Amino acid sequence: MSLLFSILKLIWPYVLCAIVAGYLTHRVIDVPRYAALQTSLASYKAQEADKGAAAQKAAVAALQAQINSRLATEANNGKVIAQLQDERDGAIADRDFARRLLSAAQAQSAAGRDSVPATGHQPAASGAAPAPGDRSLVADLGDAAGEARTCLERYSALEAQLIPQLKVKP
Repeated sequence: MSLLFSILKLIWPYVLCAIVAGYLTHRVIDVPRYAALQTSLASYKAQEADKGAAAQKAAVAALQAQINSRLATEANNGKVIAQLQDERDGAIADRDFARRLLSAAQAQSAAGRDSVPATGHQPAASGAAPAPGDRSLVADLGDAAGEARTCLERYSALEAQLIPQLKVKP
């Protein structure tokens, strides 16, 4: 044991200096560097959080723009479909009116040929052709009914092509 004490007696200042140097090295060099690394890590985390929030905000804005665009398209499609249906209903009403006029004119011209004049002063002309004015009206009404039928068929074909194109696919 005395050998151990004699060795310690010679080296204790060196051991003490090594311990103090190690402690000071740790305190002076490592702690500030560790604090700088912690600060850097906190700054990096804050930057990444900001980037994530900005990316999420951009994604939300893009989705909202798509939703608004789709709603606007659907509203426009609804207006166009309603307009086309109104035009179709008008064309059908015009066709029906033309048919009623045509049938009334045909009935009037048939009644004029087969009936006896009410006044009794004029001789009956049985089998005579209708007056040129009546013939022209019947022909004009027939042409109008045919044109209304053609327009309605064209309109129905156009509507059949446009309605599927207007519907937005999900």
